[in-house]
Amino acid sequence: MRFQRILYVFFSHYPYEPRIKKMFQTFKENGAKARLLVRSFSDNIEAESDEDFEFRALDSSGRSWQSTPLDMNPKWKKFIAQNIKEFNPDLIIVREMFLSSLVADLVKDTNIPVLMDMAENYPAAMKSWKKYNSSALKKFIIHTLNFPFRKEKKAVGKVDGIIVVCKEQIERLAQEYQFDKDRIVCIYNSPTKDLHPSVCDKEPNETPIFIHHGMLTSEKSLTSFFHACKILFDKGLNFEVILPGFGDCEEDYKKLCDELGIYHHIIFYGEYSGEELGELLYEADYGIIPYELNDFNDYTIHNKLFEYFALGLPVVVTPMIPTARIVESTGSGIVAKSAAPIDIAEAMEKMLIADTNDMMEASLKAHSTYNWEVEAERLMNFINKLEKRNARS
Repeated sequence: MRFQRILYVFFSHYPYEPRIKKMFQTFKENGAKARLLVRSFSDNIEAESDEDFEFRALDSSGRSWQSTPLDMNPKWKKFIAQNIKEFNPDLIIVREMFLSSLVADLVKDTNIPVLMDMAENYPAAMKSWKKYNSSALKKFIIHTLNFPFRKEKKAVGKVDGIIVVCKEQIERLAQEYQFDKDRIVCIYNSPTKDLHPSVCDKEPNETPIFIHHGMLTSEKSLTSFFHACKILFDKGLNFEVILPGFGDCEEDYKKLCDELGIYHHIIFYGEYSGEELGELLYEADYGIIPYELNDFNDYTIHNKLFEYFALGLPVVVTPMIPTARIVESTGSGIVAKSAAPIDIAEAMEKMLIADTNDMMEASLKAHSTYNWEVEAERLMNFINKLEKRNARS
């Protein structure tokens, strides 16, 4: 591997994102040492450190407002600068846009390239989050002043390369910021190969189970999905839904399900471990990703799709551009006509009455294409060719 000392700057709490763990394992397998800088981490996280994989936290006591990840925050500037001096990296990767311009400025007079790991269209996500729509001041900053877009534009203008999770994001960055496509790589956030057992040979449940796992947040709204479930239950269809996960919309969803009279069909599972998730996925019959169509969901691919593929689960999805593209090209499920409740319900009903054997086989076959071993090779090829840009904004 060309780069031997990699510094990864993560703006949030850890452990949180399995993508980082997979990347660090890849770096280690390729002979590189890596250090992870995070906002905060759990008490036992240092036990995971070894000579090739180190952790440092800005705020070990928790997420105080003083550790807010912004490029004008002097605490972050000092923390990152100290670690650059101490660790002496030859490559720096920064997750999302919040600290990317700060890092780029800190190494602008060096030969260290800066790579931004952009998992999603963050400006679109921020505009949909409940916490940024809870007061007039926050709405003014996020929506009227368009603060997220300004941050992203500044970050994109200063980094040397970008990692994205779908091809559509490459086109957006090239069109909006004229960023060189050759300096962007698409790395799907897929699981390692053969992580879970296949469901293709197990008997279907007497009462079919749809599963959706992950954060219960507003940018991935399930409101239309619950109304779709109501339509199907009113028609007399029999099925259950299990929802491993949590988030700031959880209580709202529970209240909605109660009001719709469907609460006894919906299992809010709460937090889960990786082992629990594998067991829950194996017990399900179908995966579902029923989100609304917006600039967030049209420029990301939710990694749960690849988790479903890993087991051979057939999937129902709304026509989010990148997600629908993959489901249709693989034949792994059914794409709803729209994100309206009536169309989600129609797609779910088709799945419930279908012979899903072909979809299950197609889903499992898709896992041979969409797995971390494939992505790791593409990531290494991109990183090994990365050079610092001659001119930055």
